[in-house]
Amino acid sequence: MVQCNSCGYENVSDAKFCINCGKKLEKTGEDVANDQNALSNDKKQLSRPSALVKIIPGLVGICCVGVILLIALGAILPDETLSGSLGTSSDLVKVSYPNPTNDYEKSVNELNKYATVYEGDTGDPYTLGVTYRNEYWDGVEYTVIIAEKDPFVVYHELAHVLNWEWSEYNCDWYAYNRTGYWA
Repeated sequence: MVQCNSCGYENVSDAKFCINCGKKLEKTGEDVANDQNALSNDKKQLSRPSALVKIIPGLVGICCVGVILLIALGAILPDETLSGSLGTSSDLVKVSYPNPTNDYEKSVNELNKYATVYEGDTGDPYTLGVTYRNEYWDGVEYTVIIAEKDPFVVYHELAHVLNWEWSEYNCDWYAYNRTGYWA
């Protein structure tokens, strides 16, 4: 604080004129010493890390550990069942057949080359199969649910995967050409 020599009013330390009387302020030796002490205290406070600066690395570390745990948890959870946005049933089973014995199993294995295949309820009694298309920054992923274990249904869904723009009729025609019958 700087005291005005004219009226005695205490002004802030960096004031050039008195806020009370408007006279030019002249700093005395005591005012300069007070300013230097205040500056020294400010420098000490700036050199000490605040509590927040000490806490931030710990918070970042905890967040990283949490993300790693979530990734690891996703990797160890079983992939045999699927629920949520795919269909209404929670009993969807991921399928592939290492030693296919019939046309249906062979068609599922062919579809597995392009999509993740599940068997189960599609959520609609009139829907025999459904294909979901998920776009990601690094490509497209398809998930197929087969409700009716029929090669025609599998090839119909494969047609959707191979050409997403095809109509239902185009996909049926593709399935007909693969199976020799119309379902």
